[in-house]
Amino acid sequence: MPTGYTAFIDKGARFAEYVWRCVHAFGTFANELPVDVKPEPYYKEELDKRKKNLADARKITLVEADRRAETEYRRDCARKDKEIKEWETLVARYKEVLAEAEAWDPPTPEHRGLKKFMIEQIYTGMPTNPNKYGMPVKMKGGEWLVNLIHKAQDDVVYYTEKWAEEQARCAQQNKWIKDLARSVPPPKKMSRNKKTRGA
Repeated sequence: MPTGYTAFIDKGARFAEYVWRCVHAFGTFANELPVDVKPEPYYKEELDKRKKNLADARKITLVEADRRAETEYRRDCARKDKEIKEWETLVARYKEVLAEAEAWDPPTPEHRGLKKFMIEQIYTGMPTNPNKYGMPVKMKGGEWLVNLIHKAQDDVVYYTEKWAEEQARCAQQNKWIKDLARSVPPPKKMSRNKKTRGA
């Protein structure tokens, strides 16, 4: 039975076309050639955003930082209160089902494993207390601003690296395709001028 790649042989493909159809298995979608793999713009777009965030953070005054730190603290406290209430409701539900599972008398000895399994699953799935991760910390504006700038700098470094990796990946892929084209020239019926993004 032909595969998605060998089906082209069934339809009359020769070696060169078969080679260029198999290229798909290696992450390059070369339906039309020549292929020019372009970097996905995501990391570049994110890098530009993070650079802007960093520039904006550096413009924040201490007075504004104090105001934002207070606003963020209040928002974090409200979110934590909501998480705790949701957790308490959920834990009560788990405990109710646990009590019923523990009180359940299995109809036969063969059902005891089910009871044990149900109880183990409840203990395993019991929601984690949000307080385990600590309560929000109130910061002074200066400390809040330093943290904001450090985070923005870290983001710029991260997305700079990711963008460079994406460009290198595309360059490597384009080289791979060109090396293959020198070894097995693509068939004329596949050759068109079309750009491929992030293949």
